Amino acid sequence: MSRRHPAGASRSRYLRSGASTGPRHTFLIVTEGAKTEPTYFRALRAGLKLATVHIQFEHPTRTDPISLTQYAIKLRDERDREARNGDGVRYDEVWVVFDLEEPAGPRRAQAHQARQLPRARGIQFAVSDPCFEYFLLLHYESTTMAFSDCADVTERLTRSWAGYAKGGPLPTDLLARMPDAVGRAKTVREAHTTTGGLNSPSTDVDRLLVQLVPEIETT
Repeated sequence: MSRRHPAGASRSRYLRSGASTGPRHTFLIVTEGAKTEPTYFRALRAGLKLATVHIQFEHPTRTDPISLTQYAIKLRDERDREARNGDGVRYDEVWVVFDLEEPAGPRRAQAHQARQLPRARGIQFAVSDPCFEYFLLLHYESTTMAFSDCADVTERLTRSWAGYAKGGPLPTDLLARMPDAVGRAKTVREAHTTTGGLNSPSTDVDRLLVQLVPEIETT
């Protein structure tokens, strides 16, 4: 059975020994955010020395869930054609990362429609309700309190992360807290499912991180 990395010194050892070994794995990550998400994932790649992982980030002009997914499909299909012609390799995994934002906003229906697109098979989604900042908050605490929007989440986040700004530098201890955030994300997602998503936040970002760094779940 896998177990979480405890806090403190053992998390530091995890970071120092985080260099991955094995076959090179290629990810395409299409993000809604132009700053926060890429900054976090790039810091993850650098901090954990993911030498066997190649990550391509893309941020298209249109960032609704349907457009993001269509863009991911387009890039995946282009790469597949190139690979068939001997000009490269296929993506091992394709992820679309976006927020649901306001509880009554249109993005929730769009998210459902995006998953149902005819060529979306194989595309994976890392969706945060209401926003990616909720996953950042889980680095510091586990909460299922209702958030009205991303501004509400950010206000809570700044209690632990003073001076938080989109795309700004990450605290030096943030990646050391990542295994805790992954575990908390799974727990709150269960609560979100139980309530049918009513006034309960959630995020799937942990699912993407476990694919990038399988060692998160083991010692």
